[in-house]
Amino acid sequence: MDVDPVAQIRNQEDRTAIERESIGGLRVQFAHWKQQLEDGFSLLFFGLGSKNALLTAFATECLADKTVVTVNGADTNTSPARIAATIASSCQSDTSVKVRKGPATSSTSAAELARWTADLVTEKQQQHRKLHPTPKQQQKARGGEDKRNREGSPWLCVVVHNLDAPPLRASPDCVALLALLAACPAIALIASVDHVLSSALFDRQTLSLFNFSTHHVMTRGAYTNESSAFAQASLSHAPSASAAAQAALLVLRSLPPNACQIFTLISRPFLPADAADSRSRGIGGGGVGGGSGSDAGGGGDRADEVAESSQRNQPQALPFAQLYSLCRARFLVTSEVTLRAHLREFEDHALVKIFRQPDGTESVGLVLPVAALQQMMLELGQA
Repeated sequence: MDVDPVAQIRNQEDRTAIERESIGGLRVQFAHWKQQLEDGFSLLFFGLGSKNALLTAFATECLADKTVVTVNGADTNTSPARIAATIASSCQSDTSVKVRKGPATSSTSAAELARWTADLVTEKQQQHRKLHPTPKQQQKARGGEDKRNREGSPWLCVVVHNLDAPPLRASPDCVALLALLAACPAIALIASVDHVLSSALFDRQTLSLFNFSTHHVMTRGAYTNESSAFAQASLSHAPSASAAAQAALLVLRSLPPNACQIFTLISRPFLPADAADSRSRGIGGGGVGGGSGSDAGGGGDRADEVAESSQRNQPQALPFAQLYSLCRARFLVTSEVTLRAHLREFEDHALVKIFRQPDGTESVGLVLPVAALQQMMLELGQA
């Protein structure tokens, strides 16, 4: 489906303004978040919308007295050795501190890398405190504070964008390294997640090491940086389809289950007959949609419509009234207002387009290419 470039630019400007306003409203919590870091907690942010700009603003405004290292979880090149090397490089930026050579190689275990990196940062923290003591640190040195306070506040802050991104989830060593680093008193960790079930991605021991203080933030920002990482990773093979599919999955996995099921219903007319029928069976089986066979009974008619549409080589859209009936039958929404709210989220993230047909019928169409839609539906069905 063709997208009006002017409307797309205006939509992007609106989303940027909304994100800016959301971050502005969250600035009142910056002082509280920083105090939690000083108290030994890691910060975990979740909610709809990209949180890159929020974490960057917090680090820039409140952590200027610390060294900040950024880890992009969506980057397929992220590895334990690369994380350790980046931290070591940040320590080398201060010529007053000698950096010991360490085992930052691809064959080194996560535990050994974490031990070497934590020792390096702790040594850096101690030397920095001796060279630049503050009145508060001098007072703590004379007092009887706890161990954490005697060691001083964290010197290094690791900011992890998308801790639940597929590249990090596929690398247990990276997650283990980050968890062990978060347990070091000289290192603070800030992370963001987007997956609805992100709390189930880590075991109890890992969560204990992270020691998260969770915060719900809704920025409604576009997943621009996350999508660009997928695009760079896909330059050598089918970049548009793969990148678009991964970007759409990132959005859908941050939404409630009902929203994913509604998007599946919208997608069915655009899929080939075999893919649509296969996806319908997945919905009817209770995996994603949880509906009954009677609701999927229109799958055959849908497949015929898709086949006929393919022969005419024309795009197809789903009338809003028909979509609302399907959603009501599956108990996904209780009113048109609820459905329109979901569609607004999809439209904000450039997943669907709401328009009127020549006869005045309000319809919902997809912006994604068919190839990207097929790949996304396949991965969503296996999730």
